[in-house]
Amino acid sequence: MSGPIRIALDAMGGDGGPSVTIPALIDFLQNHPETECHLFGDERLVNDALEKFGNSAIQSQLTIVPCPSSVTDDERPSKILRQKQDSSMAQAIRSIGDGTCDACVSAGNTGALMAFGIQWLGTLPGTSRPAICGSMPTEKGGYLALDLGANLNCSGEQLYQFAVLGASTAEIIKDTSEPTVKLLNIGVENSKGPPNIQKAAKLIKEDAKLNFRGFIEAHELFHTDADVVVCDGWSGNIALKASEGTANLIRQILKGQSDRDLLSKLGKYLLMGDGQEFYRKLNPSAYNGAYLLGLRGSLIKSHGGADIEAFSESINVARLAIMRGLAENLAFKFECKSLDGVVDLA
Repeated sequence: MSGPIRIALDAMGGDGGPSVTIPALIDFLQNHPETECHLFGDERLVNDALEKFGNSAIQSQLTIVPCPSSVTDDERPSKILRQKQDSSMAQAIRSIGDGTCDACVSAGNTGALMAFGIQWLGTLPGTSRPAICGSMPTEKGGYLALDLGANLNCSGEQLYQFAVLGASTAEIIKDTSEPTVKLLNIGVENSKGPPNIQKAAKLIKEDAKLNFRGFIEAHELFHTDADVVVCDGWSGNIALKASEGTANLIRQILKGQSDRDLLSKLGKYLLMGDGQEFYRKLNPSAYNGAYLLGLRGSLIKSHGGADIEAFSESINVARLAIMRGLAENLAFKFECKSLDGVVDLA
């Protein structure tokens, strides 16, 4: 793309608010001088954080947009839509719709993020609900998984829409030709699964533009060669958080065992060197930041409990989406599919 990369950041979102979002942003901007950021939030709290963590070299890259309110995790989306249009989240998302920014990052309330996204950006043709799409690591590289929590109950038609969204995103973001798609299920046999899974499999299989490779079971999620794995938000979110907990447990066990004595430390060094790359691959923070796909704009959801490293990675996900023209290319693909009558299942 030509011109600067412009990212809107909900500074108040997440468990840590500005104490996490601001230092993460500063760390990111120091490494990406071509990026501009519009900070939406409480002006006093944002300025205090900038003063505490700040670096004068990045001041020209920042624009602070004062917001009188913020969204909390325990508020219902219906109430938020009525009462929080002046919030940092709402205004950050609105900046994509009016063309001020190219993408938005927030660690805030998922339901509110989706509600504001639909309200201010709208959905792509043939897409009834947005889906959270994130990267999952494997021994062979990784894949895109969706939905990871936006929709707890999904029809077969919605799961099919997610397959189209995921495959299109893999083509755009990862330059993958004919990305392979698998559907999460309790077995790989064709007869397994509830009616919505069976319906989704039938629709995906019938779409000649999708490279469907059948079902995948949970124990295969970290060994698969699939490019896209489709699931409902309930099972996807459980799989994601279970994998994060397992990865953290493995890191803690290895660290505890290898730091017991000098001989253990020597064995660790001979096996893994300084271990940094090994531990990075097991660090959930390295994979933070998920696309809220199905909207007419790039909206990135960070884990609410993200630390500074994790939130910085979510900003990088937004940067990649802008550089790859994710929103524009998805809109073009879905406009064409809508004209062909392929995904008009809303």
